[in-house]
Amino acid sequence: QAYTQFMPKAEAHSIEITCGKNSATQKNKIMFEKLRNNNRLHCGDASNIDFLSTTWEKHMKRPDAPPLRVVIDDGSHYASHMA
Repeated sequence: QAYTQFMPKAEAHSIEITCGKNSATQKNKIMFEKLRNNNRLHCGDASNIDFLSTTWEKHMKRPDAPPLRVVIDDGSHYASHMA
């Protein structure tokens, strides 16, 4: 997670399409453990605007949250998802 070294005061969140067995969150438990413990791991489809809106309103748009300045999206790697 090079960006956390580059931006040490950033509040990182992760959106994963699935958090179940055989998912990235299980394969990289140590990396996701801190996010999960800080309620910054969000499991759902980032292409679903309702999911994104709910995640933003519930977890990121808080009075004590830092302003949103950078979004890093590695998203899907399927050509049909890239417009």
